Amino acid sequence: MDSLRSILTLCTSCALNICFPYTSQHEITSAMKATVEEYSKPLSAQARPFSQTRITQKIRSRNLSVSPLRGNSPTPSNHSDHEESVSSSSTTLHGGSPPVDGQNGAVYPDPESITSETIESHIFTAGDPPLDLLVRTSGVKRLSDFMLWQCHEDTEMVFLNCLWPEFDLWQFLPVLVEWQWKQKHIEGRDASGIRRVKPKVR
Repeated sequence: MDSLRSILTLCTSCALNICFPYTSQHEITSAMKATVEEYSKPLSAQARPFSQTRITQKIRSRNLSVSPLRGNSPTPSNHSDHEESVSSSSTTLHGGSPPVDGQNGAVYPDPESITSETIESHIFTAGDPPLDLLVRTSGVKRLSDFMLWQCHEDTEMVFLNCLWPEFDLWQFLPVLVEWQWKQKHIEGRDASGIRRVKPKVR
């Protein structure tokens, strides 16, 4: 615990996440469930792109308008034809809008709008900064279903041949200094206009 306090004192501001029991599969599954639950709730009236009642009134008034081929009398239509016309017109008007429940007219969020940011807002570390450095102790070179979502193409992974109780400030400082040197080197290349070419892994 003393070594952990020493490491944390190096940071002016940081986020401490204690993960137990934890697996990335459970985290991603929970995020998906929360996203489905969020997108299963109808949008509020203020969030709707247009009024459903107003659209229905417009369609009905158009169906009952004066027909130029039949003089000035309203064009009659039976109930089934009218419903079919309203349904087809509503489908046309909703071509690019969120899904609509035909029973109560509720508008739901469009599933096509789900992005990686949507899922990320529901993971356990939502709101935390990107993962820049991941240190794995015990000499094992694998993630073991740990923070799979948080690891990205720029995450630096370091595998140390020591057990967690042995991991102290003196184990962490060389890792931190090397990571800072790499970051400074990368920023220097970017500032000089040298384009970073990512190696292809096959």
